[in-house]
Amino acid sequence: MSQSVGKEDLPLWRSAVALTIKEVENAKPKDKKYKLADGGGLCLLIQPWGGKFWLWRYRFDGAEKNMTFGEYPLVGPRYSEQECVPNN
Repeated sequence: MSQSVGKEDLPLWRSAVALTIKEVENAKPKDKKYKLADGGGLCLLIQPWGGKFWLWRYRFDGAEKNMTFGEYPLVGPRYSEQECVPNN
């Protein structure tokens, strides 16, 4: 029996938008790289050659910065969500 996670189980910063596993798996490469937003600055970067990387977009001193967490499926969505949670 599998457990499903509802939006009420997600942290507040992630509750607006969340990619599903199906959306991640169905993301196909295009001529140029593109991003699928997952909420809280986390997104999936799809490369033209088919690579899928978790990317966290944030600002530091007014400049946009990016941090990658690894390639999908080696790094799953739950791990990348936990890594970019702001510490309070």
